[in-house]
Formats: sequence, C-alpha cells, structure tokens
Amino acid sequence: MRTVPLFLAYYFVLTPYGLARRVIRDPLARRPDRRAASYWTFTAPARSSGTANDPGRV
Repeated sequence: MRTVPLFLAYYFVLTPYGLARRVIRDPLARRPDRRAASYWTFTAPARSSGTANDPGRV
C-alpha cells in the first residue's frame, strides 16, 4: 500500500518541481547565447602531483 502514496508524491510533487527548475535555471548552460563570440571555456592547467612519475621532476 506504500507504493501508491509514493507514486503520487513523486508524480505530483517531485516531477513539477524538477520541470520548474529546468525552466527557470539551465544548470548545464545548454541554451545558445547569440551574443557570445565563442563557446570555448578556459580551464586552469592541471597541477603537478609531485610523484616520481612526473616528467617535470628530475
């Protein structure tokens, strides 16, 4: 008997909440930006871990 209330809670509470969040906010920035010159995102270079296998160490 627990299945029916859980299904109803999921269907009537969590599903609309998730859909509303997707409409309001785009967490993965998938919407095209017509003003953007480029979609390239710069990242910081990886830092050396300092292990013996690091080619930068002598």
